[in-house]
Amino acid sequence: MRKTDGLSLVELLVVMVIMLFISIAIFAMLTSNAKITRKLENKVDAIETSRGAVERIGKDVRMGRSFGDLYGNASGGYVVGTNAALTFPCANDPLYSSQAQPAGWTGVWPPSLSTSTLIVQTPAFNANGFPMALSVGTGTPAISAAMGPQDDLSTSIYRLIADPDPVNHPNEYRLEYWNFPAATPASLPAIVKPAIVGPIILVKGIIGPKLNANSNVPTVFQLVRKKDATHPSDAPVDPATIAGAELALYSGVVVNLEVKKQDASATSVAQSTAVGGMQFEVVPIRGEFYLRNNIQSTSAGGLGT
Repeated sequence: MRKTDGLSLVELLVVMVIMLFISIAIFAMLTSNAKITRKLENKVDAIETSRGAVERIGKDVRMGRSFGDLYGNASGGYVVGTNAALTFPCANDPLYSSQAQPAGWTGVWPPSLSTSTLIVQTPAFNANGFPMALSVGTGTPAISAAMGPQDDLSTSIYRLIADPDPVNHPNEYRLEYWNFPAATPASLPAIVKPAIVGPIILVKGIIGPKLNANSNVPTVFQLVRKKDATHPSDAPVDPATIAGAELALYSGVVVNLEVKKQDASATSVAQSTAVGGMQFEVVPIRGEFYLRNNIQSTSAGGLGT
């Protein structure tokens, strides 16, 4: 019977080398796939987080009555007037005129409309779906007979704040949300307000867009006015440049976010920015929304959709 010989040492070494190269190739492929997966997950996470925040803003705007503080008009009521205050709360606000800076609020109080701060007020509805009103004589200051009953309004504020860790996150901002609730329907005509909501951080790592050469703060919010005979342009504008008497005529807002997410494979300067030797991909999100309950702007030819 013929004896079967085994592998020689040379043959065994050759097989081991071949297997080593195959293992290295498989490992490299798995590592590459893992990097691609992490990159896609980071990008999807950035997109979903930013999109969720923008959609949240859009929901408030679509339900909104106006930007700023509607109670800024002290004569005749907002519905038949054209004034609104850029700052919330304004001196005539029957719900929050005496509101001190709430716990957790950082920066300037009270806030004003700007490219980094959006203030939008939405009407409160009762269980039957009808808008609620504040009666004459209620509130602080009390609503005057000349003003007549006023809308019961909830105020939402979206604003940029600098990242609290400037060493590891230089020139980055966060999108913060606050809500100052309307009076509880069951309490009317007396005014009872639920607790203020906030701060809630919606998005981190915001780095743009930076449209103002004189400021390092991103330009996130711009308001839009419908074109008419006296206003031939519908280009988005800085809310801080709008006169209070015209604010009610602005029924749209453009929201722009550029969010930074780590991307070790990014090489294009146009698509990434280097910070501390690390590459970061920039994820842009844009939304444009219009008030549906802004009677003044709709009657003046504004967009109500």
